[in-house]
Amino acid sequence: KAQEEVIRVQQEAQLDLEYKVEERTFELEIALKELAEKNRELEEKNTIDALTGIRNRRFFDKKYVAEFRRSRREQSELSVVMLDIDHFKSVNDTYGHLVGDECIKFVATVAKNQLKRTTDDVCRYGGEEFALILPNTSAEGAIAIAESIRKFIENQTVPTPAGDLELRVSCGVATAVCQINMNEKQLLDNADQALYQSKESGRNRVTAFQDKITSGEST
Repeated sequence: KAQEEVIRVQQEAQLDLEYKVEERTFELEIALKELAEKNRELEEKNTIDALTGIRNRRFFDKKYVAEFRRSRREQSELSVVMLDIDHFKSVNDTYGHLVGDECIKFVATVAKNQLKRTTDDVCRYGGEEFALILPNTSAEGAIAIAESIRKFIENQTVPTPAGDLELRVSCGVATAVCQINMNEKQLLDNADQALYQSKESGRNRVTAFQDKITSGEST
């Protein structure tokens, strides 16, 4: 009987220990899930531009590298559009930074609304410059999106504390099926060159970079 009692006590102790281990494991899993959720929320906040509410440069850098590698792996087309507000410095100098901020927010909203696919993103690249990442998008498709943004802005006025203002934007488009020997920055450099060409050619236009820079039509 004494031996049976010892075995019973041991079994109860073992069951109690197993229950406590399972309970602590469950509590730990919940805590880890809550921590992961908070980290995701924090990461989400860290990728949003405070002024415009669209994605920021930090998000763009990560997204671009991921899409560049996907393009290289799947041999699919990847397009990048660099977009800049024309004569933005004169807007700030004439009307002040609060009006300039309204112009930036307006362009960000227009660009975001022109994107129809969840895989496409527009990011505030810096100052008055924006960048669009368009996976699985041909040069023609990227030019069409850039043109739709440019035309919409050209045909609208921006409501600001200083009154309704007219804005114009210039765009540079680059498209590639990324290759194993291609530098990750090359597509961005191409889009930057195309944007520079838009500026040099009179602004308010879309310029595409392919094998060589070719100017898009201006209005």
